[in-house]
Amino acid sequence: MSNNLIVNSLSNVAFVFLNIAVVFVMTPVILVSLGNHDYGIWEIMMSVIGYMGLLQFGIPPAIVRYVAKYSALNDKVKLNKIFSTSFLIVTFTGVICSVLLLIWAYIYPEAIAEKGVSVRKYFIFLIIISVSVTVMFNQMFVQSFHEGFQRYFLVRAITAIIMIATNIFLYIMLKNGYGLIFFAFINTAANLLKTLIYYFLLMLPKFGGYYFKIKDISISTLRELYEFGFKSFMLGLAGSIKFQTDSIVIGIFLNPSIVPFYIIPVNMLNKVKTIGMSITLTFMPHFSVLNAKGEDDKAVAEFLVYSKYIVGIMTCIFLSVFFLGAQFIELWIGSKYSKEGQVILYIIGLSFLIYFLNPLCGRILTSKGKHGILAYLGIYEALLNLCLSIVLVNNFGKEGVAFATLISAIVFFPIILQKVSKLLGLNTWQYLREVIIPQLFPVLLTTIIYNFLYNYLIPNNYIKIGIMTIILALIYFLLFIRLSCSKHERNFFFSIFRITAVQNK
Repeated sequence: MSNNLIVNSLSNVAFVFLNIAVVFVMTPVILVSLGNHDYGIWEIMMSVIGYMGLLQFGIPPAIVRYVAKYSALNDKVKLNKIFSTSFLIVTFTGVICSVLLLIWAYIYPEAIAEKGVSVRKYFIFLIIISVSVTVMFNQMFVQSFHEGFQRYFLVRAITAIIMIATNIFLYIMLKNGYGLIFFAFINTAANLLKTLIYYFLLMLPKFGGYYFKIKDISISTLRELYEFGFKSFMLGLAGSIKFQTDSIVIGIFLNPSIVPFYIIPVNMLNKVKTIGMSITLTFMPHFSVLNAKGEDDKAVAEFLVYSKYIVGIMTCIFLSVFFLGAQFIELWIGSKYSKEGQVILYIIGLSFLIYFLNPLCGRILTSKGKHGILAYLGIYEALLNLCLSIVLVNNFGKEGVAFATLISAIVFFPIILQKVSKLLGLNTWQYLREVIIPQLFPVLLTTIIYNFLYNYLIPNNYIKIGIMTIILALIYFLLFIRLSCSKHERNFFFSIFRITAVQNK
């Protein structure tokens, strides 16, 4: 595995953990300072901006793919066209969205106003949010450009520094009585600062010396980006239907008061999913470079090897959640949430694990521009999930909604695997034999050891849960290396340990 891939993947995962820590600390402070109404308005507006982001029709991942491709080919002319064309379309889309929010601010700010509070407060808030939209769209564009050059470590480092500084400042000021408008302004300012730094770096000769030039705007480049990006847009739309409609279904067909019992375990699992997505994120530009160089055989070989490692990592993490997640929720939120959410934890956890049995399929197909099949299959899977949720929720409650997600995952996993294998020139059995089957013995043995350890180390507090998690991870890792890796792979891992041990002396 290349050092660049390792560094980028680790930086992505480290940033996820940092983000989790910041959210853990800041959420109570923000909630108390803003109050339930304003906190809810903030979350709603972030969702609105997120949905507005779909209007880019997949341009950001298209930028990552083509920047990686043309940088590998040393085609500076094409890269200049991508920069200027993308900048124009992203900025134009952001301005349109900002204008819509400005119209809302001037016409009907009462829609989000709290009863008894001056409407002017929410008018100013919407003005700030309207500026934030254009800033965030440009941030996504310029960040995608850096990621196309596989500068994930740089991007995460800049984001982490600004995020830490911003939240320390917000923590102090919110504790001293500042509210929604101040919170929105500081977040917008932080995003603007981050965007300007990204742009400044790209302007430096060391980073390519990229500027917006009218002469570099290209209709053919725009068409190329949209043809690729539309497939990513469809994938994003499918994901939104699959993973963001369950709460709505439960709220409509059951009762909004039941939603927390469903969403708490799901949100915990979403953090695990985010870790997995962060690990795979750097592989798309990596595979794009190999594709641009015509090294398709090497890409497929790496696809199999890296898939096995990632499946092993994610299986280990999900096993810990299956074993210890309910105890964690009981300590964190309360026994009622643990009991009500335990079945949800298992069902949705298994659904997510099935997804991660083929973790790099989207990355490698996107690098080849063949991810359209995943988009269309994803839409069908999302619709099946939604229809089953509506049917099952009446008879089985919130567990029925969870089962809908699991059933759709089980139905479509073999279909997607077969399609991906065919597009890559692989035999489906080859993928099963080299990636999935090697995980079976480590899973079985780790499960047996867990049940043995549980009688001696009952995980009834955070420390014991942490100790048990570390023990299970080490056991699974050692079993995985011994039973699932080739001799060459084992020698590689042991050589890393030897080098580390020598450096620490």
